[in-house]
Amino acid sequence: MDLCRDLVIQTQRGSASMLQRKLRIGYALAMAVLDALEAEGVVGPSQGSLPRDVLVTPDGPPRRWA
Repeated sequence: MDLCRDLVIQTQRGSASMLQRKLRIGYALAMAVLDALEAEGVVGPSQGSLPRDVLVTPDGPPRRWA
């Protein structure tokens, strides 16, 4: 889970397809990871087919607090 979190924060891209490609995992697992990251406040809610907003910057405070 830490690897997934770090990857999403570093790339600033919260999409299932990115996680699938980079980590070679299935769609269901990628979606479960994104749901868990949403619960942690790392990414925003699902926007249909669009990538989720990443709420944490790689080197600073969360965007919602900046």
